[in-house]
Amino acid sequence: MLPGDRNPSLAQATATSSTLGQPATITAVGVKLPPFWDRNPATWFIQAEAQFHLAGVTAQPTKFYHVISALSPSAAEEVYDIIASPPSDAPYDTLKAALLKCTTCSDRSRLQQLLSAEELGDRRPTQLLRRMKQLLGDGASSPTDSFLRELFLQRLPRHVQMVLAATSNLSTDELATLADAVMEVATPGVTQVDVPPLLPSTTRSPEARSHDHLQCMPAIASLTQQVNNLTNLVSALTTRSRSPSPRRFRR
Repeated sequence: MLPGDRNPSLAQATATSSTLGQPATITAVGVKLPPFWDRNPATWFIQAEAQFHLAGVTAQPTKFYHVISALSPSAAEEVYDIIASPPSDAPYDTLKAALLKCTTCSDRSRLQQLLSAEELGDRRPTQLLRRMKQLLGDGASSPTDSFLRELFLQRLPRHVQMVLAATSNLSTDELATLADAVMEVATPGVTQVDVPPLLPSTTRSPEARSHDHLQCMPAIASLTQQVNNLTNLVSALTTRSRSPSPRRFRR
């Protein structure tokens, strides 16, 4: 097989689209796109175009019909005028722009979801931050990063917020990574100790009070160890963030 030849197991064909009047320079019937994702069409198009790249599909008509075959009924209804009468010029680009426009949430809707609907749930803090950045859009790398940081911290459990309070020199991404580690080391179930109700100290003997103290010692030792682990972790991340990046030698 010569360099640049394609896998012979992949069904391929070179054809001309008479409907749209454009030559299909390269087509591949083996392309299989994932079902269209109405919730995040921009991410879906990234996946689709990766498939086109791997299969060598470059013709606008070919990509146009592949996308149509993957659309959900609701998305197809939104762009019915385009798929029913395909434009002769750049049909794929036209369809993509229309889908992104009609299925992407407005800035106001995304901000409302960011402020009220996004909670940590069963996700890791880094996953929550990634989703919040996605909702914030281009503003995630602008001066609104301080707003995103504060909003992100508010979504974390109280015991995690207490640990992160002294890490103002970390970036928001580093903060999320540290939050992942904190949640792995210290969970609310460990930091909460159930203590049976005690009688007033005036009615308890010194022996009984001493026994209660001994019962609490293992829990205290465990919490002390967790605090030490978290202190070391915060110190290591803080030191790493302050260290200058190694210089690259010029050749």
